[in-house]
Amino acid sequence: MSNNRFLLKTLATVRKHAHGQRLILFLSILSGIFAGLAALAIKNLVFFTKDTLAHLSSGPYQHYLLPVLPAIGILATILFSHGLLKKNVGHGIPMALYAISKNKGKIQPHNMFSSIITSTLTVGFGGSAGLEGPSVVTGAAWGSNIGRLFGVSHKKMILLIACSSAGAMAAIFKAPVAGIVFVLEVLMLELTMASIIPLLLAALSGALVAFLLTGMDVVIPVDIQRGFLVNEVPFFILFGVLAGFLSAYFTKIFKSTEHIFDRIKSRYSRWFIGSMCLAVILFFFPSIYGEGFEAIHSALRGSVDFVFDGNMFNSQNDHSMMMAFFLLIMILFLKIVATSVTFGSGGVGGIFAPSLFMGALLGLLFVLALRYFGIYDLPVDHF
Repeated sequence: MSNNRFLLKTLATVRKHAHGQRLILFLSILSGIFAGLAALAIKNLVFFTKDTLAHLSSGPYQHYLLPVLPAIGILATILFSHGLLKKNVGHGIPMALYAISKNKGKIQPHNMFSSIITSTLTVGFGGSAGLEGPSVVTGAAWGSNIGRLFGVSHKKMILLIACSSAGAMAAIFKAPVAGIVFVLEVLMLELTMASIIPLLLAALSGALVAFLLTGMDVVIPVDIQRGFLVNEVPFFILFGVLAGFLSAYFTKIFKSTEHIFDRIKSRYSRWFIGSMCLAVILFFFPSIYGEGFEAIHSALRGSVDFVFDGNMFNSQNDHSMMMAFFLLIMILFLKIVATSVTFGSGGVGGIFAPSLFMGALLGLLFVLALRYFGIYDLPVDHF
């Protein structure tokens, strides 16, 4: 009871001394901090779960156990969402967009924690999905409910959702500007002087929380060895076209898989079919397991060793470049299928990390192919 009185007294004090723009500036910082903490909680819980399961499943049967783990995680996600919570958790950014366009900026309080749990179960157990979407919707839920707590208007509620989304994205990648650009592009917030300062404060707050709690390391470290050359511009254009075709393929497969699974009425039938498909893919191509940032880091170094790790092709001792090309192509196309069936079977996550995964591997394949056939020697870290 005393805690409730203290909270009500604090709220009354803030409302009394902070009005209009001052209140929004204060709430934008608060939203950025909580969004940053939520994003870090998701990341750390997933890493802890993944490392714990890798340790427990290590041994002679690891190659057979790892493909089964995502099925357990996705089943736990379904049981938590529909059995315990009895609510649809959703997949992240579309939920934030729905709240902005259709629900007056109101996001249910359970989204402040439910995406943390479900994405940890899905991705931590090896589901082929990302954490950026759940991090953003968790942050957006904090911003929405903070706005409701302080009784802000509908327009300011939308701004707080944008602020907390920027704070979450800035915390994930430790890049405040990226958080702001993400909000402007994806959430399509109208950029005005009244909105840019709260967005800056929220993004900086989220990034500072990440720096203070996890140090200066970044998610994707890039060390550019040499500058860009004008005569290489045609290769960048060609690569952009190839990436565009790959993204179109991703969208087509994702939508088609979604329609197929929507026709299956029983969610446990969807889980069984999707989990079995995912297990088969992971059995032959273990590098598709989880988010895939390890593969991205290897690709940035120009290494193809990750495509051979833990799979049946490694036992053949055939690490030729042609075999590496074949495996890279298979992993590229099957990552899309793995992500699609992860969602179709009931998993919760995002598609941002899988998109980065495919972009990095396509860049690696592009550069290595040009080198192998003697066409041109491009810097792999640029692509």
